[in-house]
Amino acid sequence: MLLDRAVINAGPLVALSLAGRLDVLPALFGEFWIPEPVFHEVVFAGVGRPGANELADPQWTAHVSSVPDLDPFADC
Repeated sequence: MLLDRAVINAGPLVALSLAGRLDVLPALFGEFWIPEPVFHEVVFAGVGRPGANELADPQWTAHVSSVPDLDPFADC
């Protein structure tokens, strides 16, 4: 089943990297994003750990997105 969109956190990225199956992300989701803090956690803080080298590849960095600024006028 192909889902429209997903935001992926560190747990699934590391688990899929360990299994050698990051390829399932584009197979499952039409669009997916890796939040910038998650990317930094896995790639930079996790140097030498599972997922770090794989996610540094341009095919995955293209899915990294920054967190949008909060609207100061939005009701909380």
